[in-house]
Amino acid sequence: MALAIATSSMTTALAKGKTLDEALEISEEDVIYALDGLLENKVHCSNLGVSALRNAINNYINGFVN
Repeated sequence: MALAIATSSMTTALAKGKTLDEALEISEEDVIYALDGLLENKVHCSNLGVSALRNAINNYINGFVN
């Protein structure tokens, strides 16, 4: 759980100050690199934050309202 929070926080930090297009380019590898690496069996955690970021941006662009 803590690793998912850390990777999501790093995703947020990497996205801060970027345009939407630039933020959409953030990759799981970018997050792993920014965290100085992850154990091989924990790499999937980096997907959570990046996936959530991309979904949020795409929802915003497409005018999705819940």
